[in-house]
Amino acid sequence: MRDKRNKLFVDSAFQGRLMLRLVMYWIVYHVAMWHTLFLFNLFATAISYDPAAPPKSVWELYSEFAGQHVGVLVCCAAMLPILARDLLKFSHRMAGPLVRFREAIEEMAAGKPIRPVTLRPRDLLDEFLVAFNRMVATWNQQVGQERAAAPVDSELDLVHADR
Repeated sequence: MRDKRNKLFVDSAFQGRLMLRLVMYWIVYHVAMWHTLFLFNLFATAISYDPAAPPKSVWELYSEFAGQHVGVLVCCAAMLPILARDLLKFSHRMAGPLVRFREAIEEMAAGKPIRPVTLRPRDLLDEFLVAFNRMVATWNQQVGQERAAAPVDSELDLVHADR
C-alpha cells in the first residue's frame, strides 16, 4: 500500500464543486461583511454629523471607507488560497477513497475477483470501508463458486465448435 498519493486533485466532480462552493461562500461572506461595515460607518458618520463640514455624497464616503479598510481586502485575498488548499487536502482524504472504491466496483462489474480495499492512515470513510470489504468478501466467494461450477469445455466440444 502506498502512503502518499501523487495527485492532490483526484476527483474533479467532487473536489471541484467543493472548491467552487468555498470560493462562492467566501465572496458572499466578504461582500456582505464589507457592506455591513460600510453601513455602520455610514451611520456613525450620520450620528456625528458636523454642519460646518462640507456635505459628502455616499460615493465619496464609500471611497473614503474603502481607502481606510483596504487591509481587510488584502487579508481576505491572502487567506483564500491558504484555506482553499487546506480544504483541498481535507477533501482529498475523502475523494481518494472514493476513487479507490470506484475502481474496485469497476473490477467487480467486469466479473473479476478483487482484493479488499485498504485506505491510508488519515483517510476518511472507515465505516464504509468495513461494509465495502464485507461485500468484497461475499463477491469473491460468489465469483469463486461460479468459476468452480462453470463447465469445462472438453476437447470433443472444441472439435465440434470448429465445424
